[in-house]
Amino acid sequence: QILLKIEMSDVKSVFDLFLLPSKQKIAAASIPFVVRAQRLCPSEKQLQAEISKQGIDPASGEADLGQVQKIVAALASTGGNLEESLRSALQAFDQDGTDFIVASELERVLTSSGEKLGRKEIDEVFRQVEVDGFGQVEVESIVRLVLSVVAK
Repeated sequence: QILLKIEMSDVKSVFDLFLLPSKQKIAAASIPFVVRAQRLCPSEKQLQAEISKQGIDPASGEADLGQVQKIVAALASTGGNLEESLRSALQAFDQDGTDFIVASELERVLTSSGEKLGRKEIDEVFRQVEVDGFGQVEVESIVRLVLSVVAK
């Protein structure tokens, strides 16, 4: 996926909000804000890897517009894998690395984050994923559900 010129102008508009005084650069710590303002949601690891590829010290470095545009373009071209992104996001709730999430925690996230789901939608989700005897949901069943909904 290649960013269009209009999208690069969006990058510049956000970049300009973070300009350091008397410089045409932004602090490395501001790069994630510019990237996420482009509706990209890379993992911290992906973001840091792209920042490092541009030779920017993540702790104290600075980046010019060209470097930031390269970071955005690289992250946009790798951000298309919904399945991988979803698995990565769900890992944050898999405290013990067993590929299971506590159902009550999943419900809390669904009712309080992003586009909040109502009781009816929550009930539908839990009808379609298997909750085991320990009150946990397998990550894979959530991934399959989301991918099947997106495919429709």
